[in-house]
Amino acid sequence: MNFGCFAIVAVNGLALTFNVRARYYVFFLVIILPAVLGAKEFGIQGYIVDSTGKPTVGANIDSFWSANGIRSSDVTALNNTKNDEELRTYWTHVGEMVPFKSEHSCKSDIDGSFKLTIDDDCHAVMAIDRLQKTGGIAILRKGREEEPIEIRLLPLIHVQGTLKCVVTNKAPYWSHVYISVPSDPERPLDCLRLVSCGSFDGQFEFELPAGPYVLNAYGESIRKQKEDIDVRAIPDLTLTLRPSMSVVDLGALQLVPSLSLDRRKDMAQLDGTWGDYTKHYGETPPNWHVTDALGVNKDVNVADFKGKWLLIDFWAMNCPPCLGENLPRLMKFYDEHEAQRKQFEIVSICVDVDGELEILQ
Repeated sequence: MNFGCFAIVAVNGLALTFNVRARYYVFFLVIILPAVLGAKEFGIQGYIVDSTGKPTVGANIDSFWSANGIRSSDVTALNNTKNDEELRTYWTHVGEMVPFKSEHSCKSDIDGSFKLTIDDDCHAVMAIDRLQKTGGIAILRKGREEEPIEIRLLPLIHVQGTLKCVVTNKAPYWSHVYISVPSDPERPLDCLRLVSCGSFDGQFEFELPAGPYVLNAYGESIRKQKEDIDVRAIPDLTLTLRPSMSVVDLGALQLVPSLSLDRRKDMAQLDGTWGDYTKHYGETPPNWHVTDALGVNKDVNVADFKGKWLLIDFWAMNCPPCLGENLPRLMKFYDEHEAQRKQFEIVSICVDVDGELEILQ
């Protein structure tokens, strides 16, 4: 498959492929949508115990952690500030592990019990004792997420490293590193991120329990007028922390150039492949040149929907809200308006901006 040569579109659950003139690879992917639409959160409960099985009191539990001492309540101020010194203050405390979701995180009771509310797209929770010496992770069982769980705390492993831009041979102006749990093929839409660490010095530090993880790193190579993520560690780094480890130094990870959406837009405008769609308001939409189809005639085209309201929705594999919220809502709307289906159609197009679908070929 050549990059940017074709697309597959879902029309009410039916798939069709057509040629497009675009800079991006467009593809339709059949996915399993959440069975319960509209659910945002659910409660879990369980016990925190030490290595001998005794209850641990005062342990912090959350589904997402910050390694900068930043909580969700700090995010509004962080997003609104434009002062470099204030930003540096927020990202200074590298390695300081705190539960990020301040409104949801909890502590274990005297008998080690806890109750926690988490987002419905999460299936991993981490607990760390109040001295931050031991910790553990629980992966919720699919279909049994609300059953009581036990998290056994074992010595934490200190993970550290630095980041360097290949082009400049220097640390990035700003960087961000995510540690995630491995993907679960049975829950492809779930959020896998467990902890994050940002830095203005190209550094990262985490305290993690033993287990398998995925590290994702990106940043801005130099200071710019507006945020421009232009370097990344490719591919993501997989690592396995063993109980026998105490400190793991990953050394200097290389960040290679990665075109941001803004940069791609600028390049497309320069080479003439970027179009201003606002100039075409009121015009007849261009035809789709179908090369393959499933469930509909391969010659189907935009004109075939004449006389109906037509909604065209664009989404991407790297857009969890698209997959977990927008698409399920569109399907729910479609199902709930069965009596009016002769009046409208929904077309959903997946745009693979970052080349993530290449692994499916």
